[in-house]
Amino acid sequence: MNPIDLIQERFDSFTKTEQTIALFILNNPNLFARQPIDTTVSNIGTSKPAMIRFAKKLGYNGYSEMRFDFSRFLISTSFSNPESPSGDDQTIVDITANYIKFIEQINQTVKIQEVTTLANRIKDAKRSEVFALNRTALSAKQLHMRALKIGLCIHATDQTILMGDVADFFDPQDLVIIFTVKDNAHCYARIIDTLTSNQVPVVLVTMAPSLPFAKKCTQVITLPAVFQGYATFIDEQVIFFVFVEILLHELAKVSDH
Repeated sequence: MNPIDLIQERFDSFTKTEQTIALFILNNPNLFARQPIDTTVSNIGTSKPAMIRFAKKLGYNGYSEMRFDFSRFLISTSFSNPESPSGDDQTIVDITANYIKFIEQINQTVKIQEVTTLANRIKDAKRSEVFALNRTALSAKQLHMRALKIGLCIHATDQTILMGDVADFFDPQDLVIIFTVKDNAHCYARIIDTLTSNQVPVVLVTMAPSLPFAKKCTQVITLPAVFQGYATFIDEQVIFFVFVEILLHELAKVSDH
């Protein structure tokens, strides 16, 4: 039995605390499958021992095994389309179609003028730094490596302690770019406060433009929000990687001038 059905089948036998955990998981399966236990218990308002007891009540050896089973189940079912013909080739069609759908939405949420403006900010900055954590960190590193090929040095920082250090010594001639899906780590508000108090330009690239600190940023670029429902286990990294390629194209153009 898959973990979703298992929770639903046993829901009435759960304690009140266990039902709270169950409802969070059922309503946010992708979030649960991706985030560490500390973040999960904080979001639910429960404790690690309660979460571990819940996992064992479902028959798992512990939290890690339960989360792994969720990840495996979601990936195996996320791209299935009941209206599609069966067959191995259809798996390729369904997966690529889902990613294409979200990549094409970049055309609707991002204007080329915004990217050109960011490219010019990078070109004119004394130093440029990209802050990114977890899944977006890989796209930030990709920007760093690819920019070197056109003669630009854009450092990538994926540790909050180092971000704080950079925020302390950067000045108005520098530039900080933040890659974040929706700041699940809740770390950027304080860093942006430090940067803006030092008059450092901050460009936010995100799928959640309504983040409370967005209004403090010099520029906000909105990427299409990848639907996090039960049926689509899309990885947001892909959207950031495509954005990096768009930005590199504009950087190459402005660097020639």
